Amino acid sequence: MLGAMKLISLQASFLLFTVVASQDGPSSSISAISLSGEDTKDVLAKSVNTTEKLRHTVLSVFQKSQEEVKALKTLLTTNAKAVGAMNGLLLEMENLNKRLTRFGTAMEDCRRELSTIEAQEKDVLTPVEADDPTAASLLQLAQHAEKLSRQARAASAAQLLGGGMGRHHGLSKLF
Repeated sequence: MLGAMKLISLQASFLLFTVVASQDGPSSSISAISLSGEDTKDVLAKSVNTTEKLRHTVLSVFQKSQEEVKALKTLLTTNAKAVGAMNGLLLEMENLNKRLTRFGTAMEDCRRELSTIEAQEKDVLTPVEADDPTAASLLQLAQHAEKLSRQARAASAAQLLGGGMGRHHGLSKLF
């Protein structure tokens, strides 16, 4: 930096071209300004200071951008892991749903089988019921009533089909 200052101080003046933006619009004009040695040192010092401030600003923006990129990368990685976990949970839920459906079907089959067994169990006498004379006579009466009911239905059907037989005559054959 000192070498550059010495070079500038050796020159008495130099021609500096600047681009000045006009207030009227986007057109710009180039003007030549003649500067002395002192003015050159001031412009150079201001330029160095401005350049240094700009470098710090650019560096700061760059560092913030890097941090934001790292934060976004972390968020994306975390999000990808969460999506993977959610997919795993959805597959597990689907598997459990299938198992629950199979369980419900099996449970319904068991209920039907149990109902059938309970219905069959009503017709079977336990050893205590078999030894009880009252239960045995009630069973015989129930069987006899069922037999009579079948015979009465058969006689009624025969009378409707045959038409010529009398009521008492058809029943006497049944007994």
